Amino acid sequence: MRVFDPGKIRDRRLRLRVTQGEFAKKIGITRGYLISIEHGRAMPTAGVIANMADALHVRESFFFVSAVSDRLRKTRGRTKHAG
Repeated sequence: MRVFDPGKIRDRRLRLRVTQGEFAKKIGITRGYLISIEHGRAMPTAGVIANMADALHVRESFFFVSAVSDRLRKTRGRTKHAG
């Protein structure tokens, strides 16, 4: 199962040195809505995801991760090693 990862938007946007205001304007949404998406409080529509992908020069699938691999990554990060 693939789930939307809102953190990937912010990471890519910052890597390209684009402000929230610039990015929101470019993809046709408000800055407030973008903030809600980036913080995981709102789920973007398919059209917004397509616009984000185009503006950030990535495929739409970039914003999605495998739920299983995400859980494994989080579990591994919490594991304490003996010794």
